[in-house]
Amino acid sequence: MPKIISKSIVCSDSSKDDLKHEYQEEKLKTFYCICGQLSLIGNVILERLPLRKVDGARVLDPKINAHKITTAEHPEKIYIKREEGIEVQKRYNCKKCSLPLFYRCDNPSITFIISKSLRGKADITDARQIQGQQSKIFIKKQTKNMGKFSSVTVSTIEDEEDEIAEKEIADSFAANAKIIEKQLERRMAKKLQSSEAEEYTSKAKKPRGTLL
Repeated sequence: MPKIISKSIVCSDSSKDDLKHEYQEEKLKTFYCICGQLSLIGNVILERLPLRKVDGARVLDPKINAHKITTAEHPEKIYIKREEGIEVQKRYNCKKCSLPLFYRCDNPSITFIISKSLRGKADITDARQIQGQQSKIFIKKQTKNMGKFSSVTVSTIEDEEDEIAEKEIADSFAANAKIIEKQLERRMAKKLQSSEAEEYTSKAKKPRGTLL
């Protein structure tokens, strides 16, 4: 009886795996402090998180939402008077600007997001673009150069104070150089006039020869 040899090939739909992988990556979102510092990473949507009615904070439960917060190392302990009594909060501040972003109470695993303290990536990007497109603010400064008044336009946003000071020093140095140059030209002109006058006088006083 002939032998029957069967072969089996295991195939996987790579496109589905890629889509699944991309979907899992898309679920991770980043949130920033209003100063632009990255403060929260997780598969969360702030508007869909449970809301604490007493102060409008959003509730982060690690059993429901995988997340990681990035804040200053040492939390700040504060005491708030509620109707039920005194509430002790450990507040976690922004690493960059020290703005309070999160707090924890009795249950250390539950994190509360302070109302309106975080921004999404799109909001931060839009704010940076608006800031980059912000029109320049200029001031006009009156300067006196060689007895004449003129106005100099100085940018107050893009130019730093040190750069403005350097420009002022360079302008004053150039003005002084022009003044010195004019003074030297006047002195040279006076010397030429005096030397020409002396030469003319010496020629005039030269005795004429007499015939013997």
